[in-house]
Amino acid sequence: MSNGGRQDDAWCVFRVFAKLGLTSFGGPVAHVGYFREEFVLRRVWLDEVRLAQLG
Repeated sequence: MSNGGRQDDAWCVFRVFAKLGLTSFGGPVAHVGYFREEFVLRRVWLDEVRLAQLG
């Protein structure tokens, strides 16, 4: 089995973090809001509970 899917997933994660890193302004509290919007609401990679556990 090829790992092309995993490589594509890794690039997707890289692109999302690069976009957030280059376009997000503010301190840590502001970034948490941007991460919630992207990871919980838009992409559904995490739920609210899991995001809260990361901090």
